[in-house]
Amino acid sequence: MITNLFIKSFTFSRSLKNFYVLSLLNYFKLKIYNKIYVPTLGVSLKRKRRSYSLNVRKMEITYLSQDLSQKIDNELMSDEVGYTTEQLMELAGLSISQIIFKEYKPCEFKKILICCGPGNNGGDGLVAARHLKQFGYNVVVLYPKVNDKTLFKRLLKLLEHYEINVLMSLRASDLDNYDLIIDSIFGFSFKGEPRKPFDEIIQMINNSNKVVVSVDVPSGINIDSGDIQVFKDVPT
Repeated sequence: MITNLFIKSFTFSRSLKNFYVLSLLNYFKLKIYNKIYVPTLGVSLKRKRRSYSLNVRKMEITYLSQDLSQKIDNELMSDEVGYTTEQLMELAGLSISQIIFKEYKPCEFKKILICCGPGNNGGDGLVAARHLKQFGYNVVVLYPKVNDKTLFKRLLKLLEHYEINVLMSLRASDLDNYDLIIDSIFGFSFKGEPRKPFDEIIQMINNSNKVVVSVDVPSGINIDSGDIQVFKDVPT
């Protein structure tokens, strides 16, 4: 396990260079509540009964429950503490870019694809894209479902200013053009099953055999249950 001030990273079994990223926001949650939960999950990118999740196998994850995470979100953004969603998103995106730069140097992982969902987890990825561009990476963002909120419109406008290409879709073969994929699709609050187009995107990522870094949690995994039924056919 590699530990950073604002990021706790865990090695995936699929590749020694795959990392689980615990963002700055979740770092605050662990520090405020001094809570650590360490289950063992067996997770893989397998489609079973239309269920999708990002590859993880035989690993230990430090995490908080969905309910507790949401309560701490509310506390951080309360009048007493004073953070805004935009501030937390900016801090998380910066932290993500810092750990990427530390572990995956631009000389080896020059071209990065950031797959962003429509929520705040995707917003973290949009912020990280700007910082990674400044760190010397060639960054492309996949953002198939645009959030109409003003905050996300501003994030997209900034990407335009930084001359970062934003794609609405891509083919599985296009992933061969990238050295690293950042999974910023769904976070700890995800429930249910991924819908189109994200189910197909998650499947493509897992089938690509590329180095993948997930923000908060691998997309498609229920942080409370681990969706164990999906993983029962996974080899160990």
